[in-house]
Amino acid sequence: MTSEINRKFSTFQTNYTYIHIIMKNTIMKNTIMKNTIMKNLTFTILTLLLFYSFANAAIVYKNLSPDKVIDNNFYYVDIDNDGTNDIVISNGSSHSSGLAYSEITMNHSDIEIVGTPIPNRTYDGGAYVINLDDIIYSNATYLSTSSITNDNAAISFKNDGSTDYTPWIGQLNKYVGFRIKNTSTKQYHYGWIELSFSSNYVLTVHSYAYEDLANTPIKAGDDGSGSSSNNAPTNITLDNNTINENEDKGFVIGSLNTTDQDANDHHSYTLVSGQGDDDNNSFTLYDFALLSNEVFDYETKSSYSIRVKTDDGNGGTFEKQLSININDVNDAPTFVVLVNSDWEMDNSIDEGKAIGSTVAYIGVSDDDEDDVHTLSLVEGEGSDDNDQFTIEDYTLKSNAIFDYESKSTYSIRVKADDGNGGTYEQQLDVNINDVNNASSDLITKQAIQVFPNPASSTLHIQGVRPNSTIQLISPIGTVVYEEQNKSSNTIVNITELTTGVYWLSVSDSNNTITTRMITIE
Repeated sequence: MTSEINRKFSTFQTNYTYIHIIMKNTIMKNTIMKNTIMKNLTFTILTLLLFYSFANAAIVYKNLSPDKVIDNNFYYVDIDNDGTNDIVISNGSSHSSGLAYSEITMNHSDIEIVGTPIPNRTYDGGAYVINLDDIIYSNATYLSTSSITNDNAAISFKNDGSTDYTPWIGQLNKYVGFRIKNTSTKQYHYGWIELSFSSNYVLTVHSYAYEDLANTPIKAGDDGSGSSSNNAPTNITLDNNTINENEDKGFVIGSLNTTDQDANDHHSYTLVSGQGDDDNNSFTLYDFALLSNEVFDYETKSSYSIRVKTDDGNGGTFEKQLSININDVNDAPTFVVLVNSDWEMDNSIDEGKAIGSTVAYIGVSDDDEDDVHTLSLVEGEGSDDNDQFTIEDYTLKSNAIFDYESKSTYSIRVKADDGNGGTYEQQLDVNINDVNNASSDLITKQAIQVFPNPASSTLHIQGVRPNSTIQLISPIGTVVYEEQNKSSNTIVNITELTTGVYWLSVSDSNNTITTRMITIE
């Protein structure tokens, strides 16, 4: 194995990083004794292949068997097996006095330890105690040579009655995480060291590992024998990407799924900013389910785009743009109205007209323009006078001779059926005109012009007699705009009105009423 490693790494530089753990007590402060111990107890532990990525990536693992117990001595690691000690693991402690001190020193700029400097100290670092299966990857907090100044100490295990840093004391089979940069590719490799530091201040080194695939996280304790270091997700799919128009807000559209080489990863999903996020606000995510966040209308918009991110919880993420299509389903009619032959709103008939006379034509509003409607008089609220009228196709006809003095208003209930499952019912009033007692004054219908129609911002009305009342009336009879004009030319601002069909009503001082159907886009 050693000869194979040497062959593969003969062209690499020897400018590598090392970790130096030193346990110091009063004895170690004697420079002469410290140097003597270091010369006598030098061992090669492990050659870590930190600067080479095989075609088939694998975890490089070394199990120290038997475990290396370090008690008042030193232990060295030569990373590249060139005879230079790159990692020095040392321990100096006094069991009787309860003193213990250790450091990890880093004499090379390209290795970093997972940890932070010790609070309130300017020269020591503290490595995090990492548990089995914790992920070691780029988002961790790392200590580098620039983080500390005391002989580049990266870890301090100390207990001397005025403890500086004690999280490691009494910890068994825990891990130190690290990353090391390939000096050629400038990419990081991630690894771990398994340690125990007993309450008696005895340091034991159990094993080492690193992931030889650059920029790939590794799990603490992963030796490559069964589990592998984390693989990022590679795809996101949605098992259904269509929803029928008019479904309620909160409707579950489909389930998200992630393609990931790590079968045991549990993925979370979020809507994120980026290419294809145009319609993120129209949807929500609950766990892995995609839900609607509005009621969709096919005629308004038939396709939506979102951007979804999946996170495997181990440092791996993937983002993708997904499309959601709106299905065109039948829209039921939304209202009916009585109009005359000029499509002006008109719900009246003169008294005295013969049976079978045309009262009005019935207009139906329906988003599905091609639907053919069947109209009928039905029982229900407002159907009191149904028997006084009949319907032929779209025409409402009289079934009696009306007398204004006997009754001036009749109520009917009309049902519109679009033939595709959509129906709508509405109560309508029919007014009887008082002909015999009408004013003898000449009533001249106003020649009114309205443009544009359809309109989107302003409505221009010409030919209106001064002091006439101008109204815009919704299909359900609500007056949404009213003014009394001062001139024959009037401009109405309609920008705040919702889109749809309205009725323009103009009435002058002679009680002459003129109506027009207006469409607002």
